[in-house]
Amino acid sequence: MNKKLRILHCPVNVAGLSWNISKAERKLGYDSDCVIFENSLIDYSDSHSLNLDKKNFIARFVIIFLFFLKAIRKYDVFHFYYARTILPFSLDLPILKILGKKLFFTFQGSDIRRRYYFKKHFKIDIYKNCKTIKHSRIFDFFRFLRLKYILFFANKTFILNPDLKLISPSSEMIPYGSVDLEKWNFVSNHQKKDKIVILHAPSNRGIKGTKYVTEAILKLKENGYPVELKIIENTENNKLREFCKEADIVIDQILIGWYGGFAVEAMALEKPVVSYLNEDLFPFVYFADDIPIINANPNNLYDKLKHLIENLDQREILGKKGRKFVELHHNPLIIAKKLIGEYYIKN
Repeated sequence: MNKKLRILHCPVNVAGLSWNISKAERKLGYDSDCVIFENSLIDYSDSHSLNLDKKNFIARFVIIFLFFLKAIRKYDVFHFYYARTILPFSLDLPILKILGKKLFFTFQGSDIRRRYYFKKHFKIDIYKNCKTIKHSRIFDFFRFLRLKYILFFANKTFILNPDLKLISPSSEMIPYGSVDLEKWNFVSNHQKKDKIVILHAPSNRGIKGTKYVTEAILKLKENGYPVELKIIENTENNKLREFCKEADIVIDQILIGWYGGFAVEAMALEKPVVSYLNEDLFPFVYFADDIPIINANPNNLYDKLKHLIENLDQREILGKKGRKFVELHHNPLIIAKKLIGEYYIKN
């Protein structure tokens, strides 16, 4: 290979992804930085925040522009997340391209997902009960244009959720690399207890299907099952890990059709995970048949939870399979090695 590339991951750290990948690249010996624009609930001790959420409009503009000038001089590879770049309206992309920089994007879900496309192609409408996201057809159209603009300049793009493959066919599916396996390590908690603790940590209640989770738990309680639901929101990642350690069962998202970064963290702790997996998307994922997650949707969530509650042995088996699965498919070092290889491809 040629000289070691200098890599920038920015401007957001959704679920700790950019930070963990950058950290893994540094372990591999590369000059890799993670710079986020606003503070995060993730511990980004190895990265840097511009703290733009605390600045006024003029200060934000000056800080971003100065950072852009610095980044041009320092980095060879720009890896962007959540369809965002450094300058407003991604005006930096043609400039970076002209300067010979390599441009990569990781799409994470709602950054390119379009409401009306999703409603047309999927059985479950994740936006139906989501009052915080009101996508009009015009909004969808501009999101479509933004994607086309990004694809025109990017050397390569990646997706974390397989449904996005239908929206951006040229993007490559990669696993979540957002879990620090040294921090999220197994803690035994499978012993019999008076109450079964079920943990749910939605970033958005409407999209994650929290309504159906609470309904299923209420029904379980009414039928005499000793369960306790803990819903954790807006919590620092380190605190979330402590809550997760005490859980017996973890429910991720049951509307989108795939599992998210929280499910990966739970599996790393050997917790049995429940999430909705749309089997129509399995052909897009090479490891789909190995996923040790209980597949549940709003219609059968109660029955799936009831079975797990009654079978401690299965919870233990799922937990062990989950940890091995994460080590094999969601290890940031393995994903970072793949990305490094992509960065060196000439195109």
